[in-house]
Amino acid sequence: MSTTKKRKLRHQESSSSSSMWNSKKKSSSSSSSSRKPTIDEAAAEKIFADIADDDDPTVAGMEGICTLCEEQLGIDPLEDIRVLVLLWKL
Repeated sequence: MSTTKKRKLRHQESSSSSSMWNSKKKSSSSSSSSRKPTIDEAAAEKIFADIADDDDPTVAGMEGICTLCEEQLGIDPLEDIRVLVLLWKL
C-alpha cells in the first residue's frame, strides 16, 4: 500500500472516530440539560423543622441528625459510614 493511501486511510479512521465521540457528547449534554431536578421546598422545610433543636430552630444538632437517619433514611447513625457523607454534604 502506498504512503498516500495509508495517510488517507488514517485520516478517514480518525475523522470517523472523532465524529463518533462528538456525536455522543452532543447527545448526552442535550439530554442532561433538559432534565432539571426539582425540590419540594415545603417537604424539605418540614423535615428540617422535625430535626431542628428545640433551643435553636435554625440548627439541627446531633439528636436531630440521629432522628433523620433512623426515621427518615432508615440507617444506623452510629454504625453506617454514609452518615459521614451526609454530614459532609450538609
